[in-house]
Amino acid sequence: MSASLQWILILVGVAACLFLGFFIRRQLHVLREHRRLEAEQQSRTAANRARAIESITVLARCILSDQVELSEGSIRIKVLLDAVDPSLHEQEPYAIFSKIYKETEHMPTHGARKAVDKRFLFKLDKQRWDLEEKYREQIISASRAILEHSF
Repeated sequence: MSASLQWILILVGVAACLFLGFFIRRQLHVLREHRRLEAEQQSRTAANRARAIESITVLARCILSDQVELSEGSIRIKVLLDAVDPSLHEQEPYAIFSKIYKETEHMPTHGARKAVDKRFLFKLDKQRWDLEEKYREQIISASRAILEHSF
């Protein structure tokens, strides 16, 4: 093998090593960035979960102290439980929150209430109040259980 061929092969080898070194360095940078973003996402998820749990307990306390209507508190707890632990919807006594949600989801809320006829709105409110009275004890029991539950 001639000396010039040997030098060419050496240069090709060095170039390949340099290319692989730069490629590995770039991939390590990408991997570190991915891990950093993943850690930030996990941190945000944990913070959101903690806020949701705090909101659930505040709502349960509000239900128990009559600071919020039973149906409104139940609907809000149901939505927050969706984010924290959806399996609780199937367990007693927490299933009542989903039941109230399902039985009131056809009712207009917020701005949509303004567009509905007042007589019809009163009829819907009467249905909601009847539901609250029918399930009062279950809602109160579930609210107490929420306060004792460890998330």
